[in-house]
Order: sequence, then structure tokens, then C-alpha cells
Amino acid sequence: NLGRVMSPTLNIVVQRELELRNFVPKDFWQVEADFGDYQGILFDKTGTLTFYDEDKAKEAANKTGDTGEIISVDKKQSKSYAPRLHSLFDLQSECNELFGYTMNETLAVAQSLYEKKFLSYPRTDSSYITQSLAKGFKKMLNPLLSMPSLAKEANAVINDNALLQKVSKNKSYVDDKKVSDHYAITPTGLTPDFSKLTQDEINVYETVAKRFLAIFLPPEVTDRTTIITDSNGQTFKTNGKIIKDKGYTRLYNKRSKDIVLPNVKKGDVYKVHQVKLNKGKTKPPPRYTDKTLGSIMANVSRLVEDDEMKLILKEKKGLGTPATRGSIVEKLVSLKLIERKKKKFHATDYGISVIQTLEGHDIIQPELTATWESKLAEVEKGEVGKEDFYNEMLDYIHEQTKALQTIKPHIQGGQRRN
Repeated sequence: NLGRVMSPTLNIVVQRELELRNFVPKDFWQVEADFGDYQGILFDKTGTLTFYDEDKAKEAANKTGDTGEIISVDKKQSKSYAPRLHSLFDLQSECNELFGYTMNETLAVAQSLYEKKFLSYPRTDSSYITQSLAKGFKKMLNPLLSMPSLAKEANAVINDNALLQKVSKNKSYVDDKKVSDHYAITPTGLTPDFSKLTQDEINVYETVAKRFLAIFLPPEVTDRTTIITDSNGQTFKTNGKIIKDKGYTRLYNKRSKDIVLPNVKKGDVYKVHQVKLNKGKTKPPPRYTDKTLGSIMANVSRLVEDDEMKLILKEKKGLGTPATRGSIVEKLVSLKLIERKKKKFHATDYGISVIQTLEGHDIIQPELTATWESKLAEVEKGEVGKEDFYNEMLDYIHEQTKALQTIKPHIQGGQRRN
């Protein structure tokens, strides 16, 4: 079984599997100084200093003096605004993270809610809505009044005409130019009878409803402080933050621990109470989940070095579409090329041997999709005749079939087909 989306996706999982199998953890050390009221980590202009030799870490620690002088105090206020509305990919990612749903499961539930007229069309790659749709904000928010966790916030928004008008002009969420075939996933305005919905339907509906309501709420406001302390030529960095206003994140019961720092100023001198080595181990790259595998399929241009191919894949939004990626992944699972264990993907020996057998063939590379998309774009622009493209594709298929027939596969597991 080969395919221009399926085979590169399998290759992505296989390469991560091989990374994990070959990974050997390494010990590392970082230097921390205790200045009494706060602590700092040794760093330089490249970032936090990490030592892979304990003796060198001790040598750096021993250079620290008896006191530290604050050489800079940087205080900044940052604002984090509500994320864009849900495309199918965004909804699949969030539901995988929150509920462990696969891409296909989220799509199936969203499709069910669409057919019941509670959500807009789910098979969309857009995160924006149109100006004409924004005129119906009150209607779209009305079903949220039936949800105890959202009713109070929704009611305040519905009765604030100035706010509704302001958001309708916010290009971060409302932009006709960024809506392609379908707009973002939103509540339709029809109020569900939640007692008749499945728990999965309630979960997906509430996820969409929260994201929609969030765009009307204020940003999360955070005060961030960075203290740089010099001790005998060694510089230590200390980071702190205080959440001043939870803003839209209050919808999510987001837990964020304040790291409160003392009120200090440049030139203050503190005694060094202790210098210690913090030991750790390097961690292997994480296994792919439905969320992260879907993300790398959508953003596969990151794996491509050629600038032209990278641009094409970025414009076409990667391998497959939000509506097909889930089925591609499930096909790989059903063929036992990969398997899902505790929500994480493992490449099987069968899948690994298939990729190793196909090494050097472009069917396992995302650049193949980029090449075909590029040629289709030329056909669309009239730069290449459709018959020429068709004939070129036939020649390519014959050529690749002959090349594949010469392979002597060394397949482990699975079922070999003649």
C-alpha cells in the first residue's frame, strides 16, 4: 500500500521511532545560585548554560563570588489574546489534547453536530468568519445561555452592543479574504437539548462554544520580570511572572502559578548563600499523538529543505486535508504499519521495514506532493496543458512502477502481497 500522503506520513512516524530506539540519554548539569530572596540560573548570551561534563560545571560554579550585584531589572506587561476560531485541524488538536479523541473521532462527532444543525460545517481549513456572518453574533451566542458554565459570560456579551460591534471589525477573527470555501466552526444559533446529546457531542460542542465566546473577552494580562545578577563575572538569570487579569482564560479554569520576585532595583547587592549543580538527563523526542502527527502533516514544510518545495507545501497546507488526515492515519493503523498505544503512535517492525525498503524513492517524501501541486498550479494558470500534465503523470506512473518492481523487499511482519 503506497500513497503520496500515506507513505510520507508513515515515514515521519518511522523516523521518530528510529530516533527513539537509538536514543541514549546523557547527564547534564546547570548551575544555580541562591541569593536569599531569589535564585538564578547561570547563562550567557546564547541562553542557559548546560554542561555535559560535571567537572566543567563544578569549575563554573566555583567561579561564583560571595555576593551578586543586580545589573538589570526588566519588567514587561504582556497580553495574550484569545486564539483564532476553530478550523477542523484546530478542533481535532484541542479535542485530542482534552479528551484523547483521534482525528477521525473528532470529525465524526463534529459532523453529527453539523447534521443536527448545532455547529457549522466542520470540514473547513479556515479559522475566520465573514463580516456578514458577524452580524449574527447575538444569535450564535444565544445557545450558550443554556450552558451553566458559560451563561453568565455569554449574557454579558450579548447585552454589550459596542463590544459586539468591535469584535465584528477585528481582523483576527473576521476577515472575508481569509475565508475560502467554508468559514470557521461556530455554533449555529440553534440551541441543543443537551440531555439528548452524547457525552462526546457535549464535549465537542462545549469546546467550540468556549473558543467562540473567548473572542469577545479581554486578553490575559501578565507582568513578567527578568532579573540579571552578576557575581564575579558570572551572570545569572531569574524569571518571574504575575497574572494580573485572567481575561479569556477564565473560561478554561487555566492554572498558572505566579512566580513572585522581590522588589529589587539595579545596583542592589545580595549575598550568595549557596551555589549548587542541578542534574538532569536529556530527554528523547516525544512520540507523535493524533494532535502532533496532525500538526506535522499540516506543517510538513518544516521537514523540507528546498525553499521552493517548502513554500508550495506551506501554501497548500501540508499533506492531505483536515478532513482526510484522520482516515489516512487510521489506514496506517489498520494495515499494522503503525499502532496506537496509550494515545501515542509507534511504528511497527513491518512499517519500518516498508520504509527502509522504499528508501531513495520519492513516494515516501513530502516533496512529491509539492511537485504535483506545483504542476497543477501551472495547469491552472494555463502555463502547462492539461493533456501534457496527464501524459506526464502516466509516464511517471509507468516509470515508478518499473522501479518498484525491481525492489527486493526485506519485510518484517505484516502480509506480503504479490
